[in-house]
Amino acid sequence: MKFTVASTVLTALSTLLTGASADVTALASGTGCTFATQFTNSLDTGFRVRLFHYPLWDWIHFNKEEWVANSYTTKNAYGTAYSVTQPQLSYTYNLFAPATTEIFGVPGVEFNHFVAEYMGYFKAKESGMYSFKINGLDDGAMIFFGTQTAFNACGPQVSVPDASWNEYLMWGKNPWDIDSETSDIGYVFLEEGFYYPMRLVYINNGENALFDFDITTPSNEVIVNFDGWVYNVEDIPTGVCELQGDLNQYNIAQTTTEIWTETYTTTGFSQVTGVADAKETTWIREIVYVPNN
Repeated sequence: MKFTVASTVLTALSTLLTGASADVTALASGTGCTFATQFTNSLDTGFRVRLFHYPLWDWIHFNKEEWVANSYTTKNAYGTAYSVTQPQLSYTYNLFAPATTEIFGVPGVEFNHFVAEYMGYFKAKESGMYSFKINGLDDGAMIFFGTQTAFNACGPQVSVPDASWNEYLMWGKNPWDIDSETSDIGYVFLEEGFYYPMRLVYINNGENALFDFDITTPSNEVIVNFDGWVYNVEDIPTGVCELQGDLNQYNIAQTTTEIWTETYTTTGFSQVTGVADAKETTWIREIVYVPNN
């Protein structure tokens, strides 16, 4: 699977961390928010999913970061689905089947060429490293998780930030499903009790459609059903939302070098918990792996 790393993420070692062929990245930190208790009691669980037309076999836009991150919204919209808790997609193209189908309850979608935009706030139920894993992809997806480039935290999910392509967590491309055995994994540190913006942009450029993903929590719970984890918010009244402050962000605290048995140099990372300024703090330790020669 072809995988692109944005300039603001750290490239990490796939085989060391996952034991299988994969591309792995990590964002420096997530930026979330909190809602007043009376407001959280009325939140709708699940993603809001908007579906857009996409030109068949349009490779020009498919390969442009800026377009995938922002400009897909200029295409005609099929409609919007709400409270989508099982967001995975899998459709097999059949030349003799109807050209349109219903996706997440939205009718009339030309499923062999369309864009699906997922939006929602992910609620962190514990502090630590969360992993977003793409298990299957045909054709492409860009993932924004825990950043203001997904959409503005404390703001409604109504618009996509400009120039947000430079802070995606992951951008995977797998046209023709030629590399279905490979997975992509992105890591981000989230703090318990905060709500983090998520935006997933999936593109099917032609024929089969596949978008299979999950999130793993710090305690290794694998989330495939997002009921109670993701919430969609259309309107946020004044005074019920507060942005996460800088003091809650973790930092990359140190870099170390280790010898390993491979013949190339690469970079990994590990989560470290300790005490700083009389407060238990979590940070990331970068590890540079160098050959033993």
